[in-house]
Amino acid sequence: MCINYVNEKLHKLYIAAIFEAECVELKEEGLGHMVDAIQYPDLKVLDILRLLDYKSGGLKYKGIKFTAPPPPGLFTTADDSCTQAINGRDITWESVADKYKNDHGKNARIFVPDRKLKEKFLIHHSAQDVTYDIKEFVQRNIDLIQMAYEDLMTNDVD
Repeated sequence: MCINYVNEKLHKLYIAAIFEAECVELKEEGLGHMVDAIQYPDLKVLDILRLLDYKSGGLKYKGIKFTAPPPPGLFTTADDSCTQAINGRDITWESVADKYKNDHGKNARIFVPDRKLKEKFLIHHSAQDVTYDIKEFVQRNIDLIQMAYEDLMTNDVD
């Protein structure tokens, strides 16, 4: 999912660069007054990036204004689950899958939970649809180095 996230970011960067180049060209051709009337295109990639990395706390995300804040992104939910697991809570992949489905299950344009297999979900990425398996998201993303530092700071060292 991280590789696809980077691809989405690169896609957004490419579109932004093309858009900016077109605006510069319009100005050079003496049509600068038209640039202010042009709006950045509504891209699916922005919805996908928000699905993946949105952190709660505002009504704006990378230029998008919301009437109500969206739910936290998939990475944010996974990070929160990892933090809870580090702190001793028994976090299961099922609880993370339920959170994903509850938060994003109605957004079928880009996120589709599998009806038969609870551990699978699909994201309609810009390039292609990708199915993910959530079973090891928490276990593989727990930061053991952070845990080691915390242990080191809380234990007496002679």
